[in-house]
Amino acid sequence: MGDSEPAEDRRVIIGEAVADFSHLTSKGEMAAIGRIERVGTVIVPRSLAAEYARIPTSKVGTTVFVPDGANVRIHTGSLTVSGDGLGAAGEAGDVLIAAGQVIVTGPVTTVGYSQVIIAGQLIAPEASRELLEPRLQITGQAAWYSGDTPRIILEDIQVGPDFFRLLDHPVSLVLLGDMTVAPGVSEDMVREKITGIILLGDITAPPELVPVFQVLTTEAFGDIRAADGPGS
Repeated sequence: MGDSEPAEDRRVIIGEAVADFSHLTSKGEMAAIGRIERVGTVIVPRSLAAEYARIPTSKVGTTVFVPDGANVRIHTGSLTVSGDGLGAAGEAGDVLIAAGQVIVTGPVTTVGYSQVIIAGQLIAPEASRELLEPRLQITGQAAWYSGDTPRIILEDIQVGPDFFRLLDHPVSLVLLGDMTVAPGVSEDMVREKITGIILLGDITAPPELVPVFQVLTTEAFGDIRAADGPGS
C-alpha cells in the first residue's frame, strides 16, 4: 500500500508501485513534490526532468521520461498480449508503460503505440524484433524467441517422456517457472520437439541432458543444473 502525506507543504510519495507525473505541466507542480521513497517506477515529462532531479529520492527503481502531453497508459505486473493485441490497442500518440513482465505470444504486424516503455522484462518473437525495437525503450531485459507460437510455462513443472511425445509439433519453450526433467527423457526427444528455450526459471535434468538444454537455451536468466539422482 502506498500513501502521500504533506511535509512542509509539499507531498511525500511513499511506497507506490508507480508514481505518474506525466500530467504535470509546470515547474511549480513538480516543486510541490517534497520527497519520493520506495517507488518502483516514476514517470516524468521530459520538460520537467531538471525539476525532478532536484527532488530527494530513495529506493526508486526506474525513472521514465515521456514526451510532454503524451497520453500515458500504465500496466503493472505481468502482461501477456497477442501480437495482434499490440496493434489493436493504443492510438498514434499513446505511450504504453509496463512495469513488470511483458510476454508477446505471437507475431506482431503493427504497433498501436507511439512508444512502448518497459521497466522489467520483455519476451517477444524474434521475427518481430525489427518492427518492435524502434518503438521500444527497455530498462531491464529483453529475450527474443524463435517461431510463431511459443509454449509459455508460468509455473513449476515436471516433465517426462510423455510430455515430449504428446507435443504435436516442435515448439519454443518460455520457462518462467522451474522445470524438472524426469529420467527416461532422451536427447533425441528433446531435440525433436524443442527448437529453443528462454529460461527465466531453472532447469534440473539428468546429467546427460544438461548439455542439450544448454545448447537449446538462447537466453538464460536462470540456471541449468544436473539432478543429483533419483527423486531429486
